[in-house]
Amino acid sequence: MLDKLPKGYFIEWSGQYEISYGEKNIETDFTCRVADYFLCMYFAFHSVREAFFSLITVPFALIGGAYMIYFWGVNCCMHH
Repeated sequence: MLDKLPKGYFIEWSGQYEISYGEKNIETDFTCRVADYFLCMYFAFHSVREAFFSLITVPFALIGGAYMIYFWGVNCCMHH
């Protein structure tokens, strides 16, 4: 079964090294994106304080959204 893959497809085995390498890339990417957003906010507001307060609200918004979905049974994706 594995020897009959469509043309252009292949199977490659990987191990723990591949996983840790991917996690490192995700951490670096996340850090760079947050820094980019901070710079954009700084240039928009011309204030480090305003940029910081704008970015710090994001985790609280995510927590509030999860709270609303879980406790109030809100389902925005499905229509009954």
